[in-house]
Amino acid sequence: MRIGVVGCGFVARYHIPYILRQKNVDRVSVTDINVQKAEAIARRYGIDAYPNFETLLKSQCPDVVHILTPPRTHAELSIRAMEAGCHVLVEKPMALTVEEADAMIAAARRSGVKLCIDHSRLWAPLVMKARQLVEEGKIGRVLHIDINYSFDMDSTYTGEMLNNDKMAWLQRVPGGLLFDMMPHAVSILLHFLKEPLTISAKGMRNGIMPGGLPDELRALLSTTSVTGCLSVSLGIKPDAMTIRIYGTKMSVHVNFPNVTMTTQKQRHVPRKIRRALENVEQAIQLLSCTFVNGFKLAVGTMHPPDGIASVIEKFYESIETNLEPPITGEDGRAVVKVCTEILEQIRNGNVASDVPYHNHMRP
Repeated sequence: MRIGVVGCGFVARYHIPYILRQKNVDRVSVTDINVQKAEAIARRYGIDAYPNFETLLKSQCPDVVHILTPPRTHAELSIRAMEAGCHVLVEKPMALTVEEADAMIAAARRSGVKLCIDHSRLWAPLVMKARQLVEEGKIGRVLHIDINYSFDMDSTYTGEMLNNDKMAWLQRVPGGLLFDMMPHAVSILLHFLKEPLTISAKGMRNGIMPGGLPDELRALLSTTSVTGCLSVSLGIKPDAMTIRIYGTKMSVHVNFPNVTMTTQKQRHVPRKIRRALENVEQAIQLLSCTFVNGFKLAVGTMHPPDGIASVIEKFYESIETNLEPPITGEDGRAVVKVCTEILEQIRNGNVASDVPYHNHMRP
């Protein structure tokens, strides 16, 4: 397949190496409104650069286009690519509004191509392990999911996101950095909360974001049988992304920065003994994860835990086998709808009542 990449910013440095590893890729080309940036990244990876999107479409005729541009351009560029007969993988958030998401889904159907959304955290190796435990019934009935996603804005990585003029597009996204990061957690929550749900959200402003944008949000997503809590923070230190899944038989704790997953099982023993056993078991699990991660790092097989590689591989497979993409346009639309509802409640300053919402995510 011939692959086109639109947008040569930060995230392109993650997508392109994974694209080049795919056996079914014949040619990769890039383009960006900043021609120098496109040429630089093309030299870095030994691929082709085009001066603009239209030239890339006409000259290369790509089979797949990766849309890695700022969110406000996702709908327009995705639709143009799909109308040119290209399958599209678009970065999160899929769009800024539900209406844009609907237009993208309609374009994919009209053109007979596949649309995939890069909710990569949902396909991260650790999350896949947790999902497998749920699907196998080892957790029991899932009762609650708690996701904490926080960034230390004083750190080099996240600080540059706001201080660098090249990332100024974040300030033009409704909700700023929070809206850009919310989809990671929301996509995971919606995977488990499959029933119609209600949303209650609260935001705070501590002056971290420019222009009075919120820098803290908390949201409760509720169904008749499962609840999910979402916390996104730009003030909590240090950086963290943790997922806790609580079931009737077991709880699971995923720690992305530390690349660890631990479980806590139900034990029918006296409380004092249970506490000791749990402490020892948790220590063994953490030591085991540390040893495995260290070994992989030493032998060069340690990959980033984000899941982008899995999404790309599964999407390309879906094209060749004519199956459904790993994350469909409808999946992305559901995430956009929840994120925009949370943002709207934050704008209103408080939550007067729960807002009904129907989740269309696939099982």
